[in-house]
Amino acid sequence: MADYSETPQEVERKTVRETNAGRERIIRSDYDRVVREPHGVSGGAVAAIVIAAIACAVLITLLIMNNQQQQRDADRERTEEQAQSSQPQQQPQPAQQPPIVVVPGAQPAPASPPASAPASPSTADKGIPSSAALEASVTSKLLEDSMLGTYPVDVKAENGVVTLSGDLPTQALKQRATTVAKSVTGVSGVINNIRVKSQ
Repeated sequence: MADYSETPQEVERKTVRETNAGRERIIRSDYDRVVREPHGVSGGAVAAIVIAAIACAVLITLLIMNNQQQQRDADRERTEEQAQSSQPQQQPQPAQQPPIVVVPGAQPAPASPPASAPASPSTADKGIPSSAALEASVTSKLLEDSMLGTYPVDVKAENGVVTLSGDLPTQALKQRATTVAKSVTGVSGVINNIRVKSQ
């Protein structure tokens, strides 16, 4: 029968054979060399372990920072609540109206008639259009003009006198605006405040 016992470096094998001739025992020992290689860790495994360790460190750092931020936010809310509770409760006040200024010795201005009131009989009898109608007529005439239609000219009318203002590139266009305004029925005079600005 064979007996095996292991040592770290070699395995001994004993073989027992009995012979019939002399009934003598032959014991033979065989030594098989067993080489055990140490199983090391590969480079990829080391890299994976290092990356996992770094990821864990980053994750732990982020969790700590998040916890600190939440703590600061809670402290700030607590401080604001304490500040609000320490202030006396004020009732909201209604919006204040602007103060009324009274000038001594001044008389109130007469109320202006509503915009939809009919024209006064004196102007209606004479055939003079209202200021608003004059402004509209002169403005449309200026816009219809082939040379002036592309330039903005402001028109104001009062008692038949039309005031023109704005910017035009030439003196000739300024004169043309005056001529067009005078051609409108009901215009008794034109004040030309147009500035000439060459472009």
